Amino acid sequence: MESENISKTILDNGLTILTANMPTSQSVSICLFAKVGSRYENTENSGISHFVEHMLFKGTHKRPKPYQIASEIENSGGLIDASTESEYTSIIIRIKRSEIKNSIGVLFDMILNPLFDPDAIQTERMVIMEELSMITDSPSSLADMHLTNLLWENHPLGMEIAGTKKTVASMDRSILSKHLFSFYIPNGIILSFAGNINHAEITNHIDHLSKNWIKSKPQTYPKFNHIPQNPKIKTEYRNTEQSNLTLGFCHPLFRTSDKFYQEIINTILGGSMSSKLFINIRELSGFAYDIHSDLISFADTGALVISAGINPKNLYSVIGQILSQIATLSYTIEEKDILNAKQLLTGRLLLDSENTNSVAYKIGQDYLFFDKSDTLQETISKINDVQLSDLLQFCDDVFKNSNISMAVVGPNRGSTKMSRIIQSFSRENSNFLM
Repeated sequence: MESENISKTILDNGLTILTANMPTSQSVSICLFAKVGSRYENTENSGISHFVEHMLFKGTHKRPKPYQIASEIENSGGLIDASTESEYTSIIIRIKRSEIKNSIGVLFDMILNPLFDPDAIQTERMVIMEELSMITDSPSSLADMHLTNLLWENHPLGMEIAGTKKTVASMDRSILSKHLFSFYIPNGIILSFAGNINHAEITNHIDHLSKNWIKSKPQTYPKFNHIPQNPKIKTEYRNTEQSNLTLGFCHPLFRTSDKFYQEIINTILGGSMSSKLFINIRELSGFAYDIHSDLISFADTGALVISAGINPKNLYSVIGQILSQIATLSYTIEEKDILNAKQLLTGRLLLDSENTNSVAYKIGQDYLFFDKSDTLQETISKINDVQLSDLLQFCDDVFKNSNISMAVVGPNRGSTKMSRIIQSFSRENSNFLM
């Protein structure tokens, strides 16, 4: 693998620079990771990290026009994008090797010299308001939002990343600017690169650009280290043709550090088109147009989430089938299931190892959470080391009645019947949902 050669430098101001050398690559990817996101917020400023991320693209003193930043990258044949998550915000640029220094300059200009023009703020405020309306107008997105609220109730992790219309409406230039300069600090930033690049050359260039950028005290966030004690259900009536179901199990073992166990379990359960949920509920029963599972992982907690679009008349049957599938997981998993999951995961890793965006993102994210990044072979070895007994214990630990949160948006009214399904299921399956 070309990206095994990872070099790391921490500048005097605390800025971390990582490079993965991929000598035959024709492109270079740059990822900026900032330790800022919705987890660092509260009910009064919910959505501010996401708002700031939007404003980074809306002009600087050197590039005052709202479109100039994206245009400069795109006109040189590159791509630029950004994303706000719960625990970090990322900006990623993919460009020709010849454009790397100019792209770094654009990136530094964005985070060090933003204009926060009042007119641009108002324009972007309306964009975000529309984004929030799209969430509430989409039954599946609304179900996802309700489930997030249930999984991490009364905690910043349970808040919508984009905020609320009330909080977004209250944010002005001074509030946004203060948030930026409190969180976008060099000792809270990781810059990761992947491609045919020279580490020393890149490091020297960045060191020169950041001479006047001084370290500051890092911000912290509230921990979440407990396990829910009671099942939680939320329903919202919508006159739709489908019922949109999301069901999640919250547990500290779904945290980022336990990813190999959970990724194998997720792949077997609902993370692929050959998974148990997809085959049994979608292919054999035909009860759901789509059904899949995903992982949500944070530093100290996480969840496995199952989502499905269902004919309303089949809703309760599908809920029962999902719970039954999970209940029997610990004694229906076979060695062949584990082997297939390992092959799928390692195959995806091999494909990602040839993509500069994937490599730069992975090493940056790894250092953000673990201060290290495993090589491809180390990662594959850890996946292959997972044994059946490990997975069975993992299932016993995380899939419990108290962990269940469920949200449904559609024409089905009330949650009473859903509660009865969970309760009866618990009584009938003594080794599940204790």
